[in-house]
Amino acid sequence: MSKDQILEFPCDIPIKVIGQKVDNFKSDVLAIIYAFCNESEVSILSENSSRSSKYISLTINVKATDRKHIDNIYIALSASKKIKMVL
Repeated sequence: MSKDQILEFPCDIPIKVIGQKVDNFKSDVLAIIYAFCNESEVSILSENSSRSSKYISLTINVKATDRKHIDNIYIALSASKKIKMVL
């Protein structure tokens, strides 16, 4: 690992996805992630609703193979109209 590289790949990366609480939000988010990862490389760490139950947040752990892999997942998630924020 170079001194400029923060992460050593492959590694587990938690991704937090926030959006409006609508039907199929969770399955749509997972479908985007599964386009880049095998199901065995993905696990849901938490699922929480906002106080008003208008929004939902999912924290999903992904086994990333390299920086480009994780960047592509973030780009695809951010492109979805259902998703308000990806952290």
